[in-house]
Amino acid sequence: KVISKLYPERELGLYREITKLNEEFLKGVAEELLNYLVSEEKLKGEFVLLIPPFGERDRGEAEVEGILRELLSKGLSVKEASKEAARRTGLPRREIYKQALKLLSNGN
Repeated sequence: KVISKLYPERELGLYREITKLNEEFLKGVAEELLNYLVSEEKLKGEFVLLIPPFGERDRGEAEVEGILRELLSKGLSVKEASKEAARRTGLPRREIYKQALKLLSNGN
C-alpha cells in the first residue's frame, strides 16, 4: 500500500515461492499486485519484490515528490513549497509547481 501511494505508476515484479514447484512471477504496479494477491488468497508463502532502479528522470521526480510531500505536510502553500523545493534541488520552479499540483490532484 505504501509503494502504491508513493509510486503509483512504478512497474514492479513479484516472485512468490521462488525456486519451488508452485513458483509464480507477477508484473504490474503495486496496487494491481496487491489486489491480485488478496483476491486470489495468495498471501501465504515466500515473496521477493523486485523494484527496478530509478532512471535519472525517475530519481529527480521521486526526490522532488518527497521534498514536496515534506513541505506540504508542514503547511506550506503550493507556491511556497515549490519555491523551496526548487531552491533545494536546483530544478525549475515552474516544473516543480506543476508536479505539486499533480501530487495534490491525485489526493496525496
